[in-house]
Amino acid sequence: MSIKTIKVLRTVSKIVLLIIVLGLLGWGGYYVYRSIAFKPQNIVVTNVTDSSATITWTTSSQMNGVVYYKKDTSVLPGPLGLLVRK
Repeated sequence: MSIKTIKVLRTVSKIVLLIIVLGLLGWGGYYVYRSIAFKPQNIVVTNVTDSSATITWTTSSQMNGVVYYKKDTSVLPGPLGLLVRK
């Protein structure tokens, strides 16, 4: 391959990588925005037993939900461990 072809391929690969990184940042930012803009409301905990509970809530837009919990002094996953303190 010639030097010119190699330079073009490097430039194209950098552009593709930049587009992928910007796309991932945009996708992540969109989900953070949705989690802030459509916060859960009317949170209700029912059917509490030693090993289970039913947790329901409503949002103004359909979303997937995740419930994190902790026992006594255990640590929550990721940055939640820093945000939620006993």
